[in-house]
Amino acid sequence: MDSPIMAPPSPLLDAAMAILADGKPRSADEILAEGQRRGLFDPCQTRKHIYTALSQYAQ
Repeated sequence: MDSPIMAPPSPLLDAAMAILADGKPRSADEILAEGQRRGLFDPCQTRKHIYTALSQYAQ
């Protein structure tokens, strides 16, 4: 039995998943704003970083 391919751990993805855990849909801008409010993202994080990380995770 083959083991599933796992993405490397990412603090950015972990933070985004924590924000999305309530099941409410959010845009990358909303995820960024909520993550900044909670102190989950580094100040250098951008909407593009979040969008790219989530898009690659979904693929």
